[in-house]
Amino acid sequence: MYEFCFKKSSFITTTTWFVERGVKADSMLRADHQYPKEINAIIRKNQQQAGMCQVRRYSRDNNEFEVQEIFSPHDHCLPVSFTVRLNDWWCDCGHFQALRLPCHHVIVVCSFSHVNLTLYIHPVYSLYNINKAYEIQFHPVKNKEYWSTYTRPNFIPDPNMRRRIWGRPPTNRIHNEMDQPNPNRRSKCSYCRNEGHDRGNCLVVNNLLFYPILVYFYYVILYYLIYFIKLIYCRNKNNYKYNRYNFYI
Repeated sequence: MYEFCFKKSSFITTTTWFVERGVKADSMLRADHQYPKEINAIIRKNQQQAGMCQVRRYSRDNNEFEVQEIFSPHDHCLPVSFTVRLNDWWCDCGHFQALRLPCHHVIVVCSFSHVNLTLYIHPVYSLYNINKAYEIQFHPVKNKEYWSTYTRPNFIPDPNMRRRIWGRPPTNRIHNEMDQPNPNRRSKCSYCRNEGHDRGNCLVVNNLLFYPILVYFYYVILYYLIYFIKLIYCRNKNNYKYNRYNFYI
């Protein structure tokens, strides 16, 4: 019952998310927008950075360009150049290939060669395609009483494939000769780095652990020994009253 409620809540969340995104994309399309506001914000940010670039053309068909970034004198940096090939959707910075959105190098090249910038924005970012992605319509889930009887085979998970919840997780790395232990190698202590023993029976560790305990017991025994000696001495004095804090009052 709990698993069914959890799956139903996930289904409702997904349905709500799809409906909200679809309504938002449809309303932006009706308002004659071409791209979402997130994409427009990225383009505006890259356009601001494109003002600090210089362009050199290396082909007559507006294919290959060199873009040189100009830094301010306070940055103390040498100019950096990037190669842009518009027909190959390529820029040396890598953002153009990864996001399929024009970086500031591509933007300054399009402005230099009078090319429409929207030609180099991937169609997947357009509101038309986003609206089509959210056109899928979900239907409400019926109550369990109205479900038809399931007659297909039941799938049971393999218990041997279940991940262990205790201990160290097993490694999936392929072992080779580097992972085989050397039988001639003597064990070495991780504390004193000497061979022939480990940290559990290291004399240095044992001395560091038991020496403060021995000193503590030594002073406790010495304290009580002095205490009893003074107690016996005070009882032999009939003219004085004994007190545990002041031996003579």
